[in-house]
Amino acid sequence: MENTESLKKELSSCVKCGACQSACPVFLQLKREHGVARGKFALIQSLIDGEIEVTERFAEVMSQCVLCLSCKETCAAKIEVEQLIPFARHEVLKNRGIPFKKKIALSILSSKETQKKIIFSLLRILDPLFLKKITESSGLYYRFSFFLERGRFIPGLVRKPFSDRYRQPLQGDTKKPKVFFFPGCMINFVYPNIGESAVGILKKMNCTIIFPKEKNCCGFPAFASGDIVASKKLAEANLNEFSKTQFDAIVVACATCGTAFKKIYDYHFKNQNNEKFSRWNEIKKKIFDISEFIIEFGKQDLSRKLPISGNQQRVTYHDPCHLNRNQGIRHEPRELIALNRSVRFKEMRFPCSCCGLGGGVNYANYDLSIEITKRKAESVRDSGAQIVATACPGCIVQIRDGLHRYGVDAKVVHVVELL
Repeated sequence: MENTESLKKELSSCVKCGACQSACPVFLQLKREHGVARGKFALIQSLIDGEIEVTERFAEVMSQCVLCLSCKETCAAKIEVEQLIPFARHEVLKNRGIPFKKKIALSILSSKETQKKIIFSLLRILDPLFLKKITESSGLYYRFSFFLERGRFIPGLVRKPFSDRYRQPLQGDTKKPKVFFFPGCMINFVYPNIGESAVGILKKMNCTIIFPKEKNCCGFPAFASGDIVASKKLAEANLNEFSKTQFDAIVVACATCGTAFKKIYDYHFKNQNNEKFSRWNEIKKKIFDISEFIIEFGKQDLSRKLPISGNQQRVTYHDPCHLNRNQGIRHEPRELIALNRSVRFKEMRFPCSCCGLGGGVNYANYDLSIEITKRKAESVRDSGAQIVATACPGCIVQIRDGLHRYGVDAKVVHVVELL
């Protein structure tokens, strides 16, 4: 196993108190259904010590992690689970390969943008063959009738990606920050409306906005799946892209992209030459989730420019794991919601519980994934909210799916769309 000494050091601090298992949404679900005898950390330790090999059962257990970091939050030793699980999955990948569906998804995400556009254009043409259209009122657009699980709902691919809408820089006040806006794959090809809202807010803040010429994936999906090599290549491509121009801040509206930049790239570059590592550390200081960027640089100006509507709707908020636990950003999105005086905020029960999408579980075990979403759907229903706001496009997909499946009538949006 790669980085064995580093992993041994992490695991050696485990006191085997079981707090991680008590906090894990996947462990609790599996325990209710089947009973679970050993935790993931114990299995990884046994693999490192040579006591077990990579078997089908080991691969299955390692696939059952949403990387929500609930375990790390309760762990006295703060074991780096976000490093342990991907590297354990890397061993599975080397020994058993990547499951077919996940392999296709990762291949698409890791490809160049020009290739992605061709692939997504073909997928839109093939939509009627594989997908069944449903009502717009659900907030979701298609139901798979082939290839993926029947009954799974996904959003449709857009005809015009975000990258085709903004090619040239948008000039703002030279006294305001110059912002490099990184859209990420989901905003680019699925939810360009989120990107439009983000750009609109940055324009209201009078920022100069520039966009990447080469729009690569952040690399987190590959890393989470154990494809460390592909993730590292994407990290290096983005490092080169960010190094081509001058800016005051890199702003992202995707919690997953933000986690890749702020956390995962450290794993890739710390073992590189000092020049790359130091260059990335300088860039990392300028990376902001859009919620923290707005609160830090434009809260007062923006609040004066927002219209007030007499028709107040009740809004609740879901904390994405990649934003809350990975980046420590919890209050800023709620402050953004508070800027909109046309809504009433209602905190749901368990706002920080995982939606069930992360860590590739949605691909590896959809039934388990959507069962985890049930708790979130029930929390939304009990809040009485008409709108669920969040800060992660991936969470939007999963929560929309869950609300439709469990009969909860609420709209799901990104927080920037409320402004």
